[in-house]
Amino acid sequence: MNKIIQLCLMLVLLAVFSGSVLAVAPIAAPVTDTVTKNVAKTIALSCSNADAADVGEQLTYEIVVSPAVATGILDPVILNTVKFTPALNYEGDAAFSYKCTDNSAALEFDQEIVSLNIVPPATTISSDEQEYEERKDQYSEYDNDFYSFKRKYERAQDNNDLGELKRYEDKLQDLEDDLDSLLERVDNLEEDVEDTDDRDLLNHIRDLQEDIESLQDKVSRVLDDNSQDLVAQWSDQTASGQTTVPRSTPASTTAVDKPVKVVYEKLELPASTTVTPANTGQESLELSSTQQNYALTILIGGVVIVLAVIIFLLASLLKR
Repeated sequence: MNKIIQLCLMLVLLAVFSGSVLAVAPIAAPVTDTVTKNVAKTIALSCSNADAADVGEQLTYEIVVSPAVATGILDPVILNTVKFTPALNYEGDAAFSYKCTDNSAALEFDQEIVSLNIVPPATTISSDEQEYEERKDQYSEYDNDFYSFKRKYERAQDNNDLGELKRYEDKLQDLEDDLDSLLERVDNLEEDVEDTDDRDLLNHIRDLQEDIESLQDKVSRVLDDNSQDLVAQWSDQTASGQTTVPRSTPASTTAVDKPVKVVYEKLELPASTTVTPANTGQESLELSSTQQNYALTILIGGVVIVLAVIIFLLASLLKR
């Protein structure tokens, strides 16, 4: 009888000992999450049974180390979740740890850390702000176009290339029209924003209006300073019968016609001499009778000398 009792006790002890040896703790997983500044968030804790014999058992969660008070506080755990409320206006990192058990034995638990990042709320952009950004980008493109067209326009002037001058004058005029349209859209946007309380956006819009108007003035100055010269040169070239406009060529290899300044001065002549314009546009001089006689005498004397030389040469040849 005693042997039977001893055998039963041994079997009970063996069963208890075997159960404690074979028991496996659940597995806790680290948790990482993002929390919006000044907004509470429910954090899901994560554990799983590692022993097939424990599958289906309900796990129990418990906070081991709470977060620093300066970062936030936790509500009590509900099932596998806990609510975290960040400290007022706090931004940065927060952390706490938790453990989970499978209720099979007090020693069957695992522990992990929850890491949180508290960030400011995502900025939302209104339709008015979005339109402002689009108009601002348009202005930047037009500003870049202006300086590009201006450089090429001035280069065409230096090369006296009327074709390129006309081409970039047209581009500058188109740019002027585009700026007018852009300013009109920005003016309409200003009227819409004036009905709201967004004073910062309204100030930005008004700054953009000033930038557009300043660029309009720059375009107008370039066109006004050169339009009269361009029209005069273009008219002269058309009147001369040139139907094609030369393309731009490097100034170092092309002869450029420079404007010629003609100065007319009064010609003082002797009283006996008069100037009579001829029908051909040339000027002829009417000489006095004394000057005419003097010229005739010189002419006759010259003829006599030439004849004397010819007679002398003939006489010399005959003697030989």
